Amino acid sequence: MTTQQKAADSSGLDLDVTVRNLGSYTTAVLPPDLAHISHRLGGYNIVNNSEYPFIPEMVARCVKRLSLLWHRGEPQAPAAAVSGSTEAAMLAGMSLLHRWKQRGLPHRPNLIAGRGAHVCWKRFCAYWDVELRTVSGVGGQVVADPARMAEACDEGTIGVVATLGYSEHGLFDDVASLSRALRRSGRHAPVHVDAAGGGFTAPFLTPELNWDFRLDHVASISASGHKFGQTALGLGWILWRSEESSPEHLWRGADYIGDGKPDIGLTFSRSAAPVAQQEHLLSRPGAFERYRIDLADCSSVAADIADVISGDPGVRVINDGTTLPVVAFCDREPGTVERWANRMRHENWIIPTYPLEANPGLGQCARIVVKPGLSPHTCDRLLASVLRATYNGIRQ
Repeated sequence: MTTQQKAADSSGLDLDVTVRNLGSYTTAVLPPDLAHISHRLGGYNIVNNSEYPFIPEMVARCVKRLSLLWHRGEPQAPAAAVSGSTEAAMLAGMSLLHRWKQRGLPHRPNLIAGRGAHVCWKRFCAYWDVELRTVSGVGGQVVADPARMAEACDEGTIGVVATLGYSEHGLFDDVASLSRALRRSGRHAPVHVDAAGGGFTAPFLTPELNWDFRLDHVASISASGHKFGQTALGLGWILWRSEESSPEHLWRGADYIGDGKPDIGLTFSRSAAPVAQQEHLLSRPGAFERYRIDLADCSSVAADIADVISGDPGVRVINDGTTLPVVAFCDREPGTVERWANRMRHENWIIPTYPLEANPGLGQCARIVVKPGLSPHTCDRLLASVLRATYNGIRQ
């Protein structure tokens, strides 16, 4: 039995640090079937297509299922399995940039994103000499205002990044309103949806939410397999709407590694195991219903945690875990969040605290990510610790 499996065992008292780290979005516990896949396929390099022809077949089957989840009408359009959602974001940004360059406009390129978007977008703009224009919310909001995002666009705009699950707090940008705002403004800037967290949650927790390829402005979507997709570390997905969305010259093959067929990516050597895990999860009987049940359970636990924390008058809950199983809260009274996190740390739970980049005026923020794979016993222990940390703080 592995350390992570022991952590999930309801009879155990000690929790592995990956389980105790409540701020991390990555998969904490691998069930035996996925651990077996890691053991068997961990040494297979994903780029060696000629040696392991089953790998591109697995990728293609995953892409087909993701196309169904994200309502992409062309399942054969460009897509790639990469090392994580950061690499996927870089590839999406490159496609936006090169597509814009084909227009031959005499402007410095710029990219529009919400304030508090993932740091990978800052890196992309720094690495490729693109101006990053960040847009805040209105009033006390911590997601970008769609109208302001549209207003920030001009002839130099390569695209707009909509975030479906901000790392800071887990909330979603309103992609449908953004698309309408772009249409009203007459700007035809393509939208990339950074769905690192939401790509594997929104289709199951909020299926009525319109955020994906159903919207004409959405040119590409990226997501993390190793977050709510439930695979081991090392997997991200990027899907483009059509061949036009990802310029052909960015796709390069290599005969000396692989089979020479065009591919896209920033890395070569990485394990095929997470792709095999993703295919297993997406193709098992009742796969989508299993995802829905797992995530509904996580969302229920998150709602219970948010309900307890909201009883503390010194904090303000900004995400109650409804759309993404993340509870985020910030100071209503200065210092409250930091003291609360310290009480949780005394019970061996690791909770990050940080100034909220999306709205610094709200003070320190903290988040609790409730991930699939946590045993009922672990969830009970977590909720008990939350109760003690909250009500001990109220009594002080």
